Amino acid sequence: MNTKLDVETINLSDRAVRVLSQDGLFRAVAIKNTTSAKQAQDNHKYPAELALPHSKVMCFASLLAAFHKGEERVIVDLYNYNKIGKLYAESMSIGEIRGFASGYSDTGILQDSGILKVTRILYGKIEPISGIVEVKSDELNQIFEEYLQMSEQIPSFVLLDAKVDEEGKISQSGGIIVQAMPGASDSDIEHVKNAMLKAKPITDYLDAKMRPDQILKEVLPFNFDLVKSTRLDFFCRCSKDLFKSKLITLGEEEIKSMQADKHNELVCQFCNKKYEIEDSDFDEILLAINSKNN
Repeated sequence: MNTKLDVETINLSDRAVRVLSQDGLFRAVAIKNTTSAKQAQDNHKYPAELALPHSKVMCFASLLAAFHKGEERVIVDLYNYNKIGKLYAESMSIGEIRGFASGYSDTGILQDSGILKVTRILYGKIEPISGIVEVKSDELNQIFEEYLQMSEQIPSFVLLDAKVDEEGKISQSGGIIVQAMPGASDSDIEHVKNAMLKAKPITDYLDAKMRPDQILKEVLPFNFDLVKSTRLDFFCRCSKDLFKSKLITLGEEEIKSMQADKHNELVCQFCNKKYEIEDSDFDEILLAINSKNN
């Protein structure tokens, strides 16, 4: 067993690192999500024009999820950003991330303005908690900072960065979020803001093979304690059984029509995996529908 190689692999894997300043005035998360961003691009064969903003949206979802616990989930849904109809990502605190992009148009902005919706699915909350703001910028860092200021009223600083290689494939992706805690003064917040403005692009640190915790030490103007370090992975929980359970919610006639028209291939919008629904599956679905209706 090559221990040195294993340690290097762990160090360079996708990871979210959460910290708290030693004076308790700021919390921060740094993320490397290069591999998961590559996976999302490979799943759907996204061009760079889609892959780059989508990797940043995935990163932002993971940054927010890192402040939560267990399988609590954060969904970031950006409609009509620049030339893209939809950029979607959802992430769990345990490190799972998935997402997709759709509706790219090279002819210009699809509508007058976009919409950012952030949803949190939390333990102990019967209904999801959502915030919605109008998008007035083409710069994702600014969009997300303004969302946190307006919707959640938390002084926050967001740095997201991604780049592609000569073939248009994601080569690096990552980000940082820093949020003020109760008690932070205006001068404290300004001090952190200036440090973030002076930071190099995140991909520069990643190119230097720096881990997220090392990037935080380089960027943040305060000492901090490590709260949590979590490996990130692109992970989709889709399955044939899950698709079948959703089909049961449709009407009997619609299912029969699907079967007659040979509409028997279903594709997961997240991972692009294909599932074939066979005649025996249709029979099972129809039986479940009839049982539910009787």
